[in-house]
Amino acid sequence: MRVAANLFDDLPVARAGVGHIPGQCGGPHQGQQAVQVVVGAWRQSGERPVRIYSRIDRDGAERAWTRHAEGVLAAVLEPGSVEALEQWPPQDAEPVDVSEAYPKLAAHGYEYGSAFRGLRAVWRRGAEVFVEAALPEQTKADAGRFGLHPVLLDAVLHSIVVGGILAESELTRLPFEWDGISLHAVGASRVRARITLIGDDTVSVSLMDSCGALVGSIDSLALRGVSASRLMMSSAADDDV
Repeated sequence: MRVAANLFDDLPVARAGVGHIPGQCGGPHQGQQAVQVVVGAWRQSGERPVRIYSRIDRDGAERAWTRHAEGVLAAVLEPGSVEALEQWPPQDAEPVDVSEAYPKLAAHGYEYGSAFRGLRAVWRRGAEVFVEAALPEQTKADAGRFGLHPVLLDAVLHSIVVGGILAESELTRLPFEWDGISLHAVGASRVRARITLIGDDTVSVSLMDSCGALVGSIDSLALRGVSASRLMMSSAADDDV
């Protein structure tokens, strides 16, 4: 996530087009991992292709690289807009108890240590959830190192499960395909968000500051269900650089 967040750093206002994650990175007992980011040349369209790879780095053995994500980067000339909310949270949104959010997430296959528990409040209105998230104290000092701190974005996405807007499933749903990711402000340590279910296991996300100004947005984020057995990455590569 840190690598993906830093891809925006050279673009004052950045947008990522369609990107998908064919493989999961990491897993316990795998040893150290090397990560490689390959950014291609600018195209006439104003976009740059990007791919992210990793491989197990242990016992000196040469291993092929496994591709985990690919997409395109481009500059956005003007920030987009977000539908203004007359009040926060919306009057007709029902509060969701987040006191047991992380045990609930763990029961669904998501386990987070204290440094990754940034969800602060959730409200639900039909197929929408409204979220407040903040960086935990131990990561707050790093906010300025990123366009958007990956822990903060991840905390916002925790509300998709906690808010209960997806159909029940025994699978662990993980982000798979991102379309239209825009970043308009950098260094946030706290955000509000509005997440809307726009299709089967697909959401849109608007990120705002405490005044309602747009921080970033995701036009479409498709989730894919993964069984527990598949969450462990095989050391055998499926894609060569």
